[in-house]
Amino acid sequence: MNRFWVAAWCAGLVAMGSTTARAAEGQPKVAVINLSRVFDQYRLTKDLEDLFETKRQQMAAEAKQKTDEITVKRQELARFKPDSDDYKTRRAQVDEMEVQFEVWAATKERQIRDEHKVWLLRIYRNVHKAVEELSAEKGIDLVLTYDEVTDEAPDSKTLRQQLLLEKVFYFARELDLTQAAIERLNKDYTTPENAAGAPVEPIRIARAAAATASSP
Repeated sequence: MNRFWVAAWCAGLVAMGSTTARAAEGQPKVAVINLSRVFDQYRLTKDLEDLFETKRQQMAAEAKQKTDEITVKRQELARFKPDSDDYKTRRAQVDEMEVQFEVWAATKERQIRDEHKVWLLRIYRNVHKAVEELSAEKGIDLVLTYDEVTDEAPDSKTLRQQLLLEKVFYFARELDLTQAAIERLNKDYTTPENAAGAPVEPIRIARAAAATASSP
């Protein structure tokens, strides 16, 4: 082979190798995580489930006390003639108690829902922070979520839907951050107060900042 062509061929291989290396270096490093499993195995989640179950039981006990009081008043009302002044007065009292109970019950239920939502956002924020730290340590640029397919679907139609909605179809197991995130979250956890941290607002700020940083 002519020396010129040999040199050109070798130079082409070097250039191709250099281009391939640069392309590889420019590729984002990707990992995956099972958020459902992280949430379930985060100790804060279990503690909050117990906390809110206690709150609901307390609410139920208080509601029973109030409804029992209303029942007693209704029984007392039955002793009076419907056309008597005493009946009308007591009937108005019972009506007022029932209205107050409905307002109380709706308010308590809303308070529990709102508090639960705040804690859910705190869990998400803590998970996001742990994944962000792990990604920085491992040089990861993008983390995708995945779900574990099981045979617990009630029928084939539901299972088919779950299969088709899979976010990540295949990944090498070494890309999975799930267990590392769980261990990091639980490492320093002691109580819900310890895990509360800052207000939930920074979630949106962090997400917006990340989107801005990734834009060209």
